[in-house]
Amino acid sequence: MLFSINNNLTALEVRNIIESTAQKVGGYSYTTTSGYGNGTWNNEMGYGLVNAYAAVLSVYPTLSGSDFVCSSGTTFTVDNLPIGTTIGWSQSPNITRVSSQGSNPCAFSANSNGVGWIEAVINNPNCDSIILPRKDVWVGNPSFTWDYVNSDTELSPFEYGFAYPVYAVDEVAMGLIFASTDWSYTGPLTSIAGNLQLGKYRAGRNLGYGYIRYEVANTCGSTWHELYYEVVDNWYLSVSPNPATDEATLTIESVRSEAIDISTEWALEIYDQMQIVKTKKVKLKGDKYKINTSGWQGGMYFVRIKFKDKILSGKFLVNS
Repeated sequence: MLFSINNNLTALEVRNIIESTAQKVGGYSYTTTSGYGNGTWNNEMGYGLVNAYAAVLSVYPTLSGSDFVCSSGTTFTVDNLPIGTTIGWSQSPNITRVSSQGSNPCAFSANSNGVGWIEAVINNPNCDSIILPRKDVWVGNPSFTWDYVNSDTELSPFEYGFAYPVYAVDEVAMGLIFASTDWSYTGPLTSIAGNLQLGKYRAGRNLGYGYIRYEVANTCGSTWHELYYEVVDNWYLSVSPNPATDEATLTIESVRSEAIDISTEWALEIYDQMQIVKTKKVKLKGDKYKINTSGWQGGMYFVRIKFKDKILSGKFLVNS
């Protein structure tokens, strides 16, 4: 089998491979022994049980390299390339081969962003070609846009908002490692924090507009985008505590500290993440309403209040 993969191997090389890849079996103690240089040895079992799969794998050509191809260039290598064979390289359209065809190692560079691949074919003049498994890679800097449907771009004073980046072809699901993430803002916010999945921010007392900025970096570099938002209106809804566990208090508040007319009636609706009504109340009075959230499924809930001629909205998390 080994000769069928690489007919340039010598008999001694084949013996060394078989001995060094043998499986230690039988519950015996294998130790380093003088005169037996291909691994640990046992006087009864020798090097162990012949492991044909491991032996073949040790000489079979493999394609190795990074999970990223950057514009600065990334090198890939075919290991265990048999003598007398040549390599034919191919790649996805968003990757450019820099080295000459057949080079080993071979350098490639990114010409755009996204998912890509590198492939190597081993050509042997004496037998059929071998197509090595294609290596999937991420090409270039991170690529994302905003989820404009679910990201909050209009806030009431002191309201919390959430922004959601959406990665190209689910870069996160590929298991790739990001070097860093950074959330920042301009305008009338008081705080912002976040991770790969979302940014959470809070409006201040003042009205106005600004930008949410998210920057994410991988091995190749960084990408950033800004999300426009506004803080509007005098009346706003606050939820405390947020996140909630057993109980949450909804409060209608005023930027200008105006008191609510206790005779004014207002209506309340709360929706879950599937936009199914969880709670609906009418003819409420005063500036507060307490909700018993014990037993609620953990997740995000959306609040809609009809107050006078205004619609006040907000959201809060429930910890299960």
